[in-house]
Amino acid sequence: MQPFMNAFRRVPFSPGIFKFAAIPRRGYAQAAQKNEKLILSMALPYRTVFDKVPVTQVDLPTEDGEMGVLKDHVPMVQCLRPGVIQITDESNAVSKYFVSGGFAVQQPSNELSVTSPEAFKLEDFSSSVVAQLLEKYRAEAASSDEKVAAEASIRVGVLETLSGALK
Repeated sequence: MQPFMNAFRRVPFSPGIFKFAAIPRRGYAQAAQKNEKLILSMALPYRTVFDKVPVTQVDLPTEDGEMGVLKDHVPMVQCLRPGVIQITDESNAVSKYFVSGGFAVQQPSNELSVTSPEAFKLEDFSSSVVAQLLEKYRAEAASSDEKVAAEASIRVGVLETLSGALK
């Protein structure tokens, strides 16, 4: 196989001193060996939560809506919004993580990589504390100071999503 020659094809060239010109041809890279299972890697800036762990399904809160990922899912890159990532392992045990955002990348080799600035187990949250914070930041969102109101509005959005997930 001649990789360099496969990238070009010879085509007739306009009259002149050259009879043929090399024109780049569009092609696809060869995919890596495909895994038989969905392999999850989930990383935060300060630690790795999952490192190439086989799972059955991962449900993601994407900007386009809730999305379930199984093995052989179409390759994709998705922006995550604040919400719950639900991971079903091979024994059908479910673990839930609340993320503030991030990205999910599904490779053709059945590898799903999730990166997020922060993620916490959903069971670590107290619904009463979330309700108190929600009340506090809703009051701040009505502030006449634009900066305070904008920051509080962002917090209210995240806390409302978290509150809904805890119910």
